[in-house]
Amino acid sequence: SIRHLLERMRSAHERRQFERVLAFASRTHGFEPAGPGGRQLVKEIQDLRERTERAITHRERLKELVPVEMKAENYERAAAFIREYRDLSGDTLAFGDDERQIPGQTLRRDLARAERCVRVGDRATAERICRTLLDTVAPRNEACLALLRRIRTRRWLWRAARAAAAVPALLLLYLLSLAPLAARDALGRAGPLRRFY
Repeated sequence: SIRHLLERMRSAHERRQFERVLAFASRTHGFEPAGPGGRQLVKEIQDLRERTERAITHRERLKELVPVEMKAENYERAAAFIREYRDLSGDTLAFGDDERQIPGQTLRRDLARAERCVRVGDRATAERICRTLLDTVAPRNEACLALLRRIRTRRWLWRAARAAAAVPALLLLYLLSLAPLAARDALGRAGPLRRFY
């Protein structure tokens, strides 16, 4: 009966067996509904067939997008597309090679990005990238740890250079302010400025 066929279609759709759903739907061609109940069953079958066709189209589109995203180094999106494709296809091993490559490729890509950030002086972004890699992709990765050490060393050197430049500037300011004060006799004999200078 048509009602039994609809139940089989629903069951196949839940199991992601979309080709079976379409095969069951093709059996209903030529069925003439009798009454409102029959028309409702035909409408449900058509709706289920349309949803199934959209799911198949989406699944095929995902199958095309995964290699494109991998080539474009959008590994996070590729991983999401792989999960979605597996859900729609029921194939738990689909794109297994690509999925195994994603952590290593992500590490390589993000380390290169962090290196570029260090070269242009954006150490905060480079440090954030390295910390994210250590937390998610590659804990205890030597390259990340070495880059973090390099960032800390450069930050320390930058601060030391600024402090070293500030000392002569303050000394020069002190010396330059001494002559005008002495000329105005603002130092006095026992005032607070006299003790300072």
